Amino acid sequence: MPCRLHPALRTALRGCARWAVALGTLASVQASPNEVYDLRPLVDPDTPREMRRCLGPDADSAALRDFVARALSGPDPSSGAQFGGEGARGVILAAGGQWACVRLSPQGFPLWPVEAMHGLIVPVGVPAELTLRWRREMLEQVALDGVGRGLIVYPSGDADQVLVIAEQRQALHVRFTRRLLRAGEFREQSYPAVLRHPGLTRLVTRSMGPGDGTPKRLAIPPQRLMKPVLDGFVQVEATEPTRGFPFAGTRWIAPGTSLQIDFRAGGQAIRSADGSVERGTWQVVDGVLRVTLAGGARYALALRSDGITLAGMARRAEADSHDDEGDEWQWSTQLRMKDAVDEGRAGRKEAARRGVALQRACG
Repeated sequence: MPCRLHPALRTALRGCARWAVALGTLASVQASPNEVYDLRPLVDPDTPREMRRCLGPDADSAALRDFVARALSGPDPSSGAQFGGEGARGVILAAGGQWACVRLSPQGFPLWPVEAMHGLIVPVGVPAELTLRWRREMLEQVALDGVGRGLIVYPSGDADQVLVIAEQRQALHVRFTRRLLRAGEFREQSYPAVLRHPGLTRLVTRSMGPGDGTPKRLAIPPQRLMKPVLDGFVQVEATEPTRGFPFAGTRWIAPGTSLQIDFRAGGQAIRSADGSVERGTWQVVDGVLRVTLAGGARYALALRSDGITLAGMARRAEADSHDDEGDEWQWSTQLRMKDAVDEGRAGRKEAARRGVALQRACG
């Protein structure tokens, strides 16, 4: 007599079969799952060939060359770019003068390495191996259907619900949400990735701002894109004009913004922007102007040959991260001497005035 299964059981078994096939496919794609990015310099001679290998045989070589050129012209680590396309096997991420290949799952979602969540969602007080396993489980879900659903359960019985979100054929940013749930408001069985540990004290999340209403961060952790630091300042190339320049008594502004920095005698620096004022110190060390502000930002600047432009890098590290994955941020910056800018504006105004007068005289 044939065995007939209840319709609900048949539906459940079909669902399990689909997940088994998907997991098997994912396992075949990720025979050796990556833990970290394989970052390579954009200027490497092999870059175009390796990028085409990442994308597949149908990659548009001309568009790829344009992408590399644009990526090289904007090496600021706080931003990034991606290149992919319909039918591509992977997505190229570029930031900070480096690039990495992120493969796509058969469902078209990014196969991010576990490193993509470093510093993004950090359960403080939990052994590293448990955090690593939880992150891997979250990203395995993301690769299957674009959403990783996880739970961080505190010793008190409360929990943080965490969702990690990706879009098909997009890998530049990791988006996430978190929501505090009180004890009794959740069922652990409903979450594929659950983390609990008696040492858990809090959950730290970091983002670069909202993305379509959802917090996001560059998928490559900022720490991997940082330039070398010396004595707390980003290393920049020294210039001879910087060594003997009389900075005391000068004011410098960031073009197009309200930011300005005054260098006072005695090594005092005053930064102002949008009505806020921050004090600090300045000094010239081996041909580099170093500025330290009370809020934690540090500028390393060098005077260009025009004598009125300071260019370099700024850096800010988290003062109290409460964990070992604290972010630091670096960004390129440029300042121009205020008197020189004012003189330039006055010169343009005078030229315009003379032009109008000449038109009237000739009219």
